[in-house]
Amino acid sequence: MPDTVANRARNAKEPRVGRVRRDSDDGSAGGRQTGSKVQPLAAVGVKHAPMRAISAEEIVLGTVRTMLLNGDIAPGDRIDQRAMAELVGCSVVPVREALQTLSAEGQIIHRPQRGYFAAELDIAELNETYRIREIIEEEAVRAAVARIGQAELDNMRSLDLEIRSFSAAGDLIRMLDANRRLHFALYDASAMPRLVNLIRIMWDLTERYRANYYHETANRERVNSEHSQILKALEDKDVERVLILLREHRDHTIADFEGHLSEK
Repeated sequence: MPDTVANRARNAKEPRVGRVRRDSDDGSAGGRQTGSKVQPLAAVGVKHAPMRAISAEEIVLGTVRTMLLNGDIAPGDRIDQRAMAELVGCSVVPVREALQTLSAEGQIIHRPQRGYFAAELDIAELNETYRIREIIEEEAVRAAVARIGQAELDNMRSLDLEIRSFSAAGDLIRMLDANRRLHFALYDASAMPRLVNLIRIMWDLTERYRANYYHETANRERVNSEHSQILKALEDKDVERVLILLREHRDHTIADFEGHLSEK
């Protein structure tokens, strides 16, 4: 077996044990549940939904996203579909479907006759994507600041506390999830769902860059400080101040990545 994700998948610490719906060999949904397979932490959008059966494809999506973020699958690594199916406890069919979804998001790359590989980190991609984010997020933020109320601010304060707790514990996966919920609580307040969907696509493309940024304690502390300033500006309804702070918030991720590249 090649020394890629196959071996890492065997040795990686599983994110969480839970109950999952297992697929039959032909890829159709099975009826039984098993209590010893991977439960993704924050990756499939069901963490706050009513309890329901989770499909094998969703479990694979969550598992691969978590492994991409915590470094178990490094940029450029080939993803062994059979090893991933063994890790999750399903057939190869839902693994293939999940990888196709991640490929469409830009998280991984499909190379004909070779398979799926984790996307490389690229400064040109980061700069372009963050520039697009700046343009479209400004529209959402301007609309949101005018509409945001105390309930939304209280929710964002609560999420800020979650981020600080996970940051202090070094729990990067949960910190990333709470950070995402904080920012989208702001964007959702714009009441512009189609625009927010576009923002979400840009965030999906760059989540691995944020994960890389959060690995350093000093960066996590900077994020916490910046969030406090952003929340204060939101309370003051100072939209221009909010936009400046968000721009600096994004720019620090780019500068950090550029710094790492120059060291190499």
